[in-house]
Amino acid sequence: MPRRVAAVLARTAEVGGRWTVPGCAEFPAALIQSDVALLCVAGTLPEGSMVSLVGSRDAEEYGLWCARSLSGAIARAGGVVVSGGAMGIDSACHDGALDSGGSTVVVLGQGLASALASGQGDCYRRWAGSGLLVTEYLPDAHGSKQSFPERNRIVASLGVCTVVVQAAVKSGTLITARLARELGRPVFAIPGEVGLSACAGSNALLASQDARALHAPSALATVSGLAGLVGSAFPVRGQPDRTSGTRDDAVSMGSVHPAVRFLRHAGPQTVATLVAQFGEEWAGLALQLELDGAIRRDAEGRYLA
Repeated sequence: MPRRVAAVLARTAEVGGRWTVPGCAEFPAALIQSDVALLCVAGTLPEGSMVSLVGSRDAEEYGLWCARSLSGAIARAGGVVVSGGAMGIDSACHDGALDSGGSTVVVLGQGLASALASGQGDCYRRWAGSGLLVTEYLPDAHGSKQSFPERNRIVASLGVCTVVVQAAVKSGTLITARLARELGRPVFAIPGEVGLSACAGSNALLASQDARALHAPSALATVSGLAGLVGSAFPVRGQPDRTSGTRDDAVSMGSVHPAVRFLRHAGPQTVATLVAQFGEEWAGLALQLELDGAIRRDAEGRYLA
């Protein structure tokens, strides 16, 4: 056993992580009364009121826009965005917080080494650079049908409230909403388009009164303790977001192009990766998307949306 423990500690340190327990400075205070006894973390635990934002992996453009807009508003108000690090709504929430100069907490459903070696590895590193990655699992543990629902209880526990951004009827997101209610935390849902399957789960929460309707970020001001959210509203779709200085992609080519969706989900990517994904026509496509304002390049020459 001592050798196994030593091997786990060495592997964790190798990928930039460390283990923490209740009572340690790096252990989130919101989890002290939970059943979580041991956490692997990477990054720095942010200060500020935490709000959990959750939604489906298979999100529609409307849901991604809502996720980025809401997380950006929370970040600008000094809050911390918590989500599950998956593609779709989760990734949009983490990105929205960082794009607005804020921080985020990513709750992984797999081990740290496994996450960093995945196709989303660059995303996880970027999010950890402005926040914290947390997981209960051993470094090389892969995600499973059981582990992702298990991590939802941590997402629900960390947030002073939970917002369902967009979710289908069978989305695991609804598990997080139920767990938050069981903890006595306020649950909100953003109303979605009637008849759209991607919004059926979140709309059902509203119909059953298991969640409050969230029509503006200001609805979270009181429950989150973030005074900066008072009076805040979603930007008008199709017009620039004056509060964040970013453009609403709904009027651009990027709102529908698969390359932009891929970059939003996967984070910054090299030219080689994008050529492998979209073929040799990537150079011309990239130029068009850059001119359109849908994508840009970072200091290392990687593309991001």
